[in-house]
Amino acid sequence: SMVNGIYWFPNPNATRYLFSTSAFNLKKGEGYYQNTYLLINSFNVGVTDNFSIGGGFELLSTFGTLASGNFQPIFFITPKVGFKVTENFHAGGGILYASIPDFDNGDERLEGGLAYGIGTLGSIEHNFTGGIGWGFFDGDFSNQPFITFSGMTRVSKKAALITENWLGPDNGNYYGVFSYGVRFFGETISVDLAFINNSDIAEEIIIGIPYVDFVVKF
Repeated sequence: SMVNGIYWFPNPNATRYLFSTSAFNLKKGEGYYQNTYLLINSFNVGVTDNFSIGGGFELLSTFGTLASGNFQPIFFITPKVGFKVTENFHAGGGILYASIPDFDNGDERLEGGLAYGIGTLGSIEHNFTGGIGWGFFDGDFSNQPFITFSGMTRVSKKAALITENWLGPDNGNYYGVFSYGVRFFGETISVDLAFINNSDIAEEIIIGIPYVDFVVKF
């Protein structure tokens, strides 16, 4: 698109915020690699225009357990569907499945994740997403849902403001975590610099816990 006579390339990372996803989907054949904190690595690929699948692993558990001779990495799988409902509204859903070694019980693993639905209002340059999902652990689902609401707005050719926020069940109540930051990007890469915060974190670190990731689209 042209903005004040200057070409703005399309947002290269419209399908997700920090951890959570929007209802926009990768096109068939598109994909990206994401690295978070230099430790968590993930890949996602568009199988069709409406279905993508991804997965990833965590480096410390991968190399630590490999060196000990008992290879048990933390890994996760993330299938997702997304559909255009109207010009400015997309809907979707998916599953986050994670497998974590149970270091107290030998070769056993802990399995859990989140099954969710989301709706995104707006364009790939300016949007808001609301979502709801139920966590599961060893086959049992949570009684109360997780709730997310996130947003992104592009403020210049190479930068956008971004926020991602979670409400999680906590013994009949809800526990909130919010984030705010800036996304810098080129045509095929983006870098997020953000802070994760809530009232408990702010007591120790007033601006929140720094968050860093980068995404390379292919």
